[in-house]
Amino acid sequence: MAVLSMFKIATVLSGFVVSDEDLLAATLTLEDNNYKGMCVISEVVWNRAEHNPKNIRKVLLKKWQFSCLNGHTVKGESLVKIIRKARSRSNWNIAKSIAKNVLSGKVTSLAGESQHYFVYKGSSKVSPSWGPPSLGGRNKKAKIVAFIGDHVFLSNVD
Repeated sequence: MAVLSMFKIATVLSGFVVSDEDLLAATLTLEDNNYKGMCVISEVVWNRAEHNPKNIRKVLLKKWQFSCLNGHTVKGESLVKIIRKARSRSNWNIAKSIAKNVLSGKVTSLAGESQHYFVYKGSSKVSPSWGPPSLGGRNKKAKIVAFIGDHVFLSNVD
């Protein structure tokens, strides 16, 4: 019997296979509510995947990377349940469209080579240590690329 990879095990639940498109769309819709924000987040995912659609699943399922998929945020919910939650959102079809474009290599260019982002204002504001000092972090190398909605997008984050 073949051994399934960690990522395949994580996405094959109750006989339901989560597609890369649904996984990306769920991440987009749960991370931001508007079109522009979802486009920029998809750009970050694309950049982390090194512009290769085959790497997107690995990027999305990497531990502690996206709050909507983090164990401490979802409190043990299955990936299937997270996808169902995302599908119930009003922006699901928009997120699906963006995800489909990204997986075919059509990515917006709103935040250059940003590979990180976080909420810098509002009720969900955070100040991660890997952020720039001007936003409460300690990383002097981090460069702010763009402010879009409640998110700040960064490059040079080690």
